[in-house]
Amino acid sequence: MLAVIPFFLLAASAVVAAPYTKRGLSQVVSNCNHDFSYSWDDGPYEWHDVINQEFSKANMKTTFFINGNNWRCIYNEPYVTMLRNSYKAGHQLASHTVGGNHKDVTSLTESEIDTQIGRLNDAFVRILGVKPKFFRPPYGKIDEKTATYIQEKWGLTILLWSDDSSDSVGKNTQKDSYDYYTGIASKSYNVARMTLSHETVEGSVLALQQGTVTNLVNAGIDLQTAATCLDMSPYEVVTGVFGERDDSWTCDGDEWIPATFVTQTSTTTTATGTSTSGTSTNTGTSISTSTTTTAATCAQTHTAASGDTCVKLGGRFGVTPEAIKAANSFIDCDNIWAWTPLCIPPGGTSSTTTATQTCVQTYTAGDNETCVKIANHFGLSEAAIRDANPYVNCNDIWRYTPVCIPPGGTSTTTSSAATSTSSQTCAQKYTADTGDTCAKIGNRFGLSEDAIRQANTFVNCSDIWKYTSICIPPGGSTQCKSTVTSQPGDNCQKLADRYHTTEALIKSWNSFLNCADVWAYTPITLYASC
Repeated sequence: MLAVIPFFLLAASAVVAAPYTKRGLSQVVSNCNHDFSYSWDDGPYEWHDVINQEFSKANMKTTFFINGNNWRCIYNEPYVTMLRNSYKAGHQLASHTVGGNHKDVTSLTESEIDTQIGRLNDAFVRILGVKPKFFRPPYGKIDEKTATYIQEKWGLTILLWSDDSSDSVGKNTQKDSYDYYTGIASKSYNVARMTLSHETVEGSVLALQQGTVTNLVNAGIDLQTAATCLDMSPYEVVTGVFGERDDSWTCDGDEWIPATFVTQTSTTTTATGTSTSGTSTNTGTSISTSTTTTAATCAQTHTAASGDTCVKLGGRFGVTPEAIKAANSFIDCDNIWAWTPLCIPPGGTSSTTTATQTCVQTYTAGDNETCVKIANHFGLSEAAIRDANPYVNCNDIWRYTPVCIPPGGTSTTTSSAATSTSSQTCAQKYTADTGDTCAKIGNRFGLSEDAIRQANTFVNCSDIWKYTSICIPPGGSTQCKSTVTSQPGDNCQKLADRYHTTEALIKSWNSFLNCADVWAYTPITLYASC
């Protein structure tokens, strides 16, 4: 019996892998576009579930680069369970070759490379129903010829790293790893990073349990999968289901005999807007380019966003929740995974989220957004925001949700200096941080709360949104921002004494701090006259 599971493939046109404009080393990736990817090589290993749980507890994501038979066989039941747990938790699983002495791919023939990648792909399909779209070569060794071959034959994104914890080359104690990641937390939380650790190194896992993730999160760092931080999808769906164990689930033998799988069927739309029907199989020897369909008729294909449910989608597209479920029998209506391609059946009143809605602009939601907050920010009523965005939960709008801002408000931009302060003379511009208020900013720049309010009439002085551009009017003291690193045993008073300021200002500039117990190596923001 096959258990149907949700999957991540970007629907419709994304079924066919897009051709590279370039090949070779120029297309090898070594860093995120944004945020931070904390990645692990050489699993699955005995501590795999521990890593999954530590990231999941913090509501953060990680990426595992998986071997097929480096330490033990990937088909061993404990490892199958571990991989499925991580997959269901939303962590990313990627390719690190089938293993067998962790072979340097630049030293292999094309046939040997095919075996290393193909056998692991087959294991992914049997265990998870998907193939990975990302590949990290063992030792990070890659050359022009090998990169070009892997990209052309397998369509994989080759991924290295920007920062190495060095846990595989001697710095492998718990202290080594803890200090390494805590040091990153103390430097800059605005820098994109992709770090390398190994799930086979006990010290790295113990450091994780000690608090490396907590320290990074407390420094304002958003830990994402490699695919998310690169704005890509992590998998190619093949069967779309967890497989059932049979005699093919083995790591024995050196030769790779490509497996044949029945490809997950779904509805797609061609560039001309016509449906193409048919079924396809996937042998694992090349990228699947077949277009597949189900018997269901779809008015369109929608890619699910975080927080989508059948009820929300039904409201959005003017059909019943039951119709959404009937057209997508594999989904859990109350927990639809982001990036899941969904069939939207005909009979609805609209084909897009806001097709009949006029939007002055589209706003991307931040953390802890509600319709009331957004309405206040744009000078509109809560009902106006709700009516323009019927799919959102007004009390819990998910981060990165595109929100239609309808006409009739007093402001059409969140922080544009050209709009909000066009007639205001500004001595300088300041970018708001979490917890800022007009009073705090006024104190920081030697001005009154009213002076800040009058120069920035669009803001809610009690709740200024992070990253809002604030006009600092003349009359105060020009302040320069600096960042220092706390030391073991520090508290706010010790920091104030060291940097010739007050405990209250330390706290106001760093609202996340527990003043009685400041963690060592925490980045501390200071302001002083320039």
